[in-house]
Amino acid sequence: MVSIHKIWKGRFDLHALTLSNYSFILTKYEAARTAIWNSCILGFGAATVGMFLCVVLVYVLIRTKLKGRIVLDFISSLPIGIPGLSLRWEY
Repeated sequence: MVSIHKIWKGRFDLHALTLSNYSFILTKYEAARTAIWNSCILGFGAATVGMFLCVVLVYVLIRTKLKGRIVLDFISSLPIGIPGLSLRWEY
């Protein structure tokens, strides 16, 4: 709400709405464009690497008969259980 106002005065004013702040950030502010581009590249790269690792992990768990695959299966399920444990702490 604050970003679409010319000047934020603490209340919503229909006559003060503008998209010029977004226009400035996307067209004239080089640091913001660089940050957005870097975020897109890192997000795409992280998703690609994560999917590749998951495909390899699932192939090893399902299609092979390695001795340590049960441990690998347990370790790969830890990210599901740890947030549940940390959210249940009561003081």
